[in-house]
Amino acid sequence: MVAISVAGEATRWVRAERAVARVSVQHENEDRATAVEATAAVHTALAREAESHVESGAATRWQTEQLWVSTIQRYVKDSDTTIPIQVARVSLIVRFADWDALSDWVTDVASREGVSIDGIDWVLTEAKERAVRSAVRVDAVHDARAHASAYAGAIGHERISLEAIYEPGLRPNGGSESGGGLASPRMMKASFADSSATIELTPPELEVSASITADFITT
Repeated sequence: MVAISVAGEATRWVRAERAVARVSVQHENEDRATAVEATAAVHTALAREAESHVESGAATRWQTEQLWVSTIQRYVKDSDTTIPIQVARVSLIVRFADWDALSDWVTDVASREGVSIDGIDWVLTEAKERAVRSAVRVDAVHDARAHASAYAGAIGHERISLEAIYEPGLRPNGGSESGGGLASPRMMKASFADSSATIELTPPELEVSASITADFITT
C-alpha cells in the first residue's frame, strides 16, 4: 500500500448572461443646494429609465446609493487663493439582460452632463453560476483521480482508493492557497468621444475554476 497525494484542477468557460452597469452622477457648485439639485435631477431621470428597463425585461433589477455631498478647496486661477466647492455625487447600478438595451442606454447616458460610466461587470445568473461551480468541482475531483491513477500505474499498482479531499486552505497545515472561482471581466471607465455612435457591447466568456488536493492509497 502506497499513499499518493495529488492536486486536481478544472476550468470551464461560460458566456456571460448579465451585465452590471455602474453609473455615477456628480455636479459641483459653490452653492450646496445648486449642486444637490442638479445631481438629484439627473439621478431621478436615470432611476426612471432603470425602472423602465426592469419593467420591460431588458434589466432584471437596479439599485441606487445615497447621495453624498463633500467640500473641496479649489484654487482660483492665477492665484494662491482657494474657494470651497460643494460636490454632490450619487451612484446607480443596473443589471442588464438585454445587450442592445444596455448598449443604447450606456451610449445615451454617457453623453449627459455630470454622468460617468464607472464600469460594466459581466456575470452569470445566480442559478447558472451555482450549476457551473458544482460541475467544475466535480471536474477537479476527476482530474485528481486521473493524476493518482497515473502515479499508481507508474509504480505497478492498478487500483487506488480515496482517503480524503480538501478544498484550498482546509488541509491541515496545508496553507491558504486560492480555490479558484469566477473571474469577471470588467470594462472600466468607459470613454465615449463620439456620443453619436452606439457602443456595441458583447458579453465575454467567463472563467470558472476550481482546485482541490486529495489523498489516495493504492490497494
